[in-house]
Amino acid sequence: MEQPLLRRGWVELSLFYVAVQNGYVNLGFYEGARLDDPEGLLEGTGEAMRHVKIRSADTLENPVLTELVKSAATQCRG
Repeated sequence: MEQPLLRRGWVELSLFYVAVQNGYVNLGFYEGARLDDPEGLLEGTGEAMRHVKIRSADTLENPVLTELVKSAATQCRG
């Protein structure tokens, strides 16, 4: 069962997920297709979901990734 990260009134909202893969970690955004991604970090072709493959600490330290997380949180507060 999916666990919510934020609560807004009576509605539970999830922003993202973390999936450990062989050689990398996916940081996935449930509404990633709606995020502005000028650097092209997001991958995926689904209707809504997108993910970033994190293969090194450099990716975690990328300020663009931080902005994607902030943008997802802002959209949920919408």
